[in-house]
Amino acid sequence: MKKQNNCVCLTCKKSFWTRPSHLRAGEGKYCSQKCMYSSVQWRQKIAECKLGDKNASRRPEVREKIRTFMQGRLVNEKHFAWRGKDVSYSGLHKWIQRKLGKSDICEHCGKSGLTGRQIHWANRSQKYLRDLSDWLRLCVPCHTKYDASFF
Repeated sequence: MKKQNNCVCLTCKKSFWTRPSHLRAGEGKYCSQKCMYSSVQWRQKIAECKLGDKNASRRPEVREKIRTFMQGRLVNEKHFAWRGKDVSYSGLHKWIQRKLGKSDICEHCGKSGLTGRQIHWANRSQKYLRDLSDWLRLCVPCHTKYDASFF
């Protein structure tokens, strides 16, 4: 038979038995759930949880505080997932698009009004570096000709 401990309920002051593991885990303070939920400590914890406004993050002044706090904290080299030179092909293209934007004009032939898959970011040196001056925006035919000139 396992050893059990004699405890006193914090709410009703009744004596009850509990396991040693419950005492180590911070449990074993109440003889029943009814006593636990009616205790003053439990009601204080619930009241503390309800003090926070659930919609606080939607208010403009709170959003502004969050924005100013986070500004510059998780960008580029400071971001936990930053891979530097080991970036993937698609990751590098997404980074270039964020930094340089989406142009709708081909830098080689001057064709305009291009969107989506009609226009690409092309790498000048074919080394895929994080150098913004090493990239140019080309339409698909010009990009194909440009890449063919390297091979």
